[in-house]
Amino acid sequence: MKICLLTCLAPFLVDEKVFPPLGLMAVGTALRAQGHDVMIASLPDDSKYFAIGPTTPEYPNALAMLHQIKQRDKNSRVVIGGPHATANAMDCIIDGFDVVALGDGENITAETFEVNGVTDLGRRQLDGYPITDRGLVDIHSYHYKIDGRLATTLVTSRGCPYRCGFCSNTERQVRYYSVDRINAEIIYLRDWWGYKALMIFDDVFIFNKERALRICAVLKRHEIVWRCFVRGDIVVRHGLDLIDVMSSSGCVEVGIGIESGSDEILKTINKGEDTRTIQEAILLLHHGGIRVKGFFIVGLPGENRYTLERTRRFLGQVPLDDVDFTVYQPFRGSPIWENRRDYDINWDNDVGSSGRTEQRFYKGRQGEYESIVSTSALTQADILKERDDLERLFKSS
Repeated sequence: MKICLLTCLAPFLVDEKVFPPLGLMAVGTALRAQGHDVMIASLPDDSKYFAIGPTTPEYPNALAMLHQIKQRDKNSRVVIGGPHATANAMDCIIDGFDVVALGDGENITAETFEVNGVTDLGRRQLDGYPITDRGLVDIHSYHYKIDGRLATTLVTSRGCPYRCGFCSNTERQVRYYSVDRINAEIIYLRDWWGYKALMIFDDVFIFNKERALRICAVLKRHEIVWRCFVRGDIVVRHGLDLIDVMSSSGCVEVGIGIESGSDEILKTINKGEDTRTIQEAILLLHHGGIRVKGFFIVGLPGENRYTLERTRRFLGQVPLDDVDFTVYQPFRGSPIWENRRDYDINWDNDVGSSGRTEQRFYKGRQGEYESIVSTSALTQADILKERDDLERLFKSS
């Protein structure tokens, strides 16, 4: 069976050729293993069967491709999966997609394309899935680098146990690839594709300390330079024992979702940590020789001039190596979306009633951000200006 997997345009990104579409590639790998003729493309071809997995801001492009496919052949079958479809399944059916596939994309089969409506593909133990075939795309056309080395992405777990108010998280039970499986994938990436630098894209790579230590040993053995995401409270809990091992195994930088320099905001969004803990984590990481990039969200529920001043003060006191500022975007399925009346937050009524938050970018190039949210103290324009001011003050050129 000939199947075309479609990537979506991501105009909210500064550069769309940084990270390959690993999720779509995993689906393609599974379908190829079943004997199907699979290709990944950015535009529909003459196939009859298509699958697509957009994030929320990519969804308008997914809809445009759906209409193009159906205009050419109304009997073509189009499956949609991924994060947006999982949170907005019935909207996707109303919009004309034939199938919404929930669960692990690797469980897709030929029969999935003939289902009508929403189907659950289920979830399995991760080692049961094949290593993702990086040859499904022109992998070397992606140009992400870590300390001068061409790098690519690696996922060693799925799921996040935390309940941050802004996050639409559908998998709270963390599932892990075995260390042996991770070792095999690193060897594949190094020997077959030449990668000696990796971005580990787990939500919280160091959640399980003993497992992280074992993976660090693998990374060190293969002389990999790497980067990952962490939480401040877990860094503090695990301490310098883990940090020193990470550093000696090639970890040069981590990203931390700080979100705000205001403890009031962190409490409101149920972040589960405070600014003092985050600051301690950053100092520990620097002590171990690891750079830290902090990610912030402007316009969270309750944001006001005082909370923004706390963020500015935090940034002035904490030695972050890099920063990223986005505007808060409400997502269906998140606690804030589902309990909107409990928070000091408003968003455009036309967006809130239809769920079409994907029409506005939460991230973008300087001057291209938009905000659909306001609080009792800040208008949409205020939030945009504050984001721009923070970037101007604290983002290195």
